[in-house]
This record gives sequence, structure tokens and C-alpha cells, in this order.
Amino acid sequence: CTNDRCIRAFTAHVRLYWFTARNIPPSPVAGHIHTHPTYRSYACGVDSASSGALQPSVRVSRPDTMTTAFYVRPNAIQGDLATLEADEARHASTVLRMQIGDEAFLVDGIGTAYRGTITSIDAKRVTIDVHTRLSNYLEPPQRVILAFGLIKNRQRLEWIIEKGTELGVHSFQPLLTTRAERDRIRIDRLDAIALAAMKQSGRCVLPTIASPLELGQLVDAYPDVKQWLLAHESATEPFD
Repeated sequence: CTNDRCIRAFTAHVRLYWFTARNIPPSPVAGHIHTHPTYRSYACGVDSASSGALQPSVRVSRPDTMTTAFYVRPNAIQGDLATLEADEARHASTVLRMQIGDEAFLVDGIGTAYRGTITSIDAKRVTIDVHTRLSNYLEPPQRVILAFGLIKNRQRLEWIIEKGTELGVHSFQPLLTTRAERDRIRIDRLDAIALAAMKQSGRCVLPTIASPLELGQLVDAYPDVKQWLLAHESATEPFD
């Protein structure tokens, strides 16, 4: 849906149900949680692998001591040594002008965040001595799947991925609906947007972006989902 009523319903439910502060340890980075993404249509699924009921939201502030999360490939972590290369190394050395002895915060995209001290740095390679590991840092206790109808406007489509990632979405499922305005997407570009949003928000899980499905295939494609939420512009009863 595109009207303001549906948008307000969506953002209210996201802010109320997607985040919890329980069991989150103190850490240098906790990204600002953005709200008000706009979707033509969407559904939220909660994976059965998730624990417990949906939890209330909280806003976690980002301390001033660290403002950047770096993406480290899982195979670039050997024991207590992590290595940044290519764009991440250039960003640390050239843009941020970090130095040996500085503290760095890393996320591997598969569920772990790391704190460590830079031991060597140049534009091609940064090595970090890891002293702290944080499992599932800033991840909600439920795995949320966001299904949404494809829209024509590329910027709005990319905004769905960006804000959904910042809010804690685990997987994105584009849908081919009757009024969908496109039938294909560039998953590689959307993956890059999700990666940037993951680092910006300090999450440690990189969401997956699936190939588009017909609306009728959605439920069968996710047999482990135990609860679906649907925003509809003609709904008369509020979600309780």
C-alpha cells in the first residue's frame, strides 16, 4: 500500500515489536535506529528458529568513542588476528586516518562483532588484534523476514533495503504481485546497500536478499515461519 495510513501502521508495528534490549552487552557501537520506511505492500514473517514472543523496541545510543563499524570477511579472521583489505583498509587509513593503537569495531556479517586494537595499517591492509567477541550483537531475538511488492522507483526500492537492514530484518523477499511495477532487481546492488546499512547500524548479520517470488508462493517458501503480519490499507481493526 502507498497511503499514509498504511505507512504509519507499518512503522508503529516495527518500532513496537522488532527490537529488544535484553541480553545486549555494553559495546562501542550501537547504531541509531531509523524509522519510517515506505512500502507499497509488505508482510513480516517471524522464523520459528527465533526465541520467545515479539519484544518491545528500544533505542540504543552510539557512544562517541567509536563511530564506524568495519566489515571483515569471516575467512579474514584467524584466531585473534583480523585483517581488513581493499575498500575497508582504505577507509580506515585514508578517510578516517586511523593509526596503530586505535581501537576498531568489526562485524563479520554472519553473527559476530569484534573489538580490537590496530597493530599495522596502510591503504591496502589493516591488521587488528581482537580482544573481544560479541555474538549476535544488536540482533533482535526473532529472525524477521520482510516481504514486499516490487516498486518501479529504484531509490524507494533501495530505501526499503537500507532501512529494513537498519531496523533488524534478517531476510528480504521481493514479491511479484498483480500491480508490481517491475519483475527483476539487481541483487548485487541491493546486497551492497545492505552491507553499508549493516555497518552503519552496527549490526553483525548481513541480511539475505532473495529472488522475486509470486505472492502465492510466499508461505510455501518459508515453512518455518510461525507468524505473518500483513499491513492492509482497508484494515479497520488495529493490530494487538
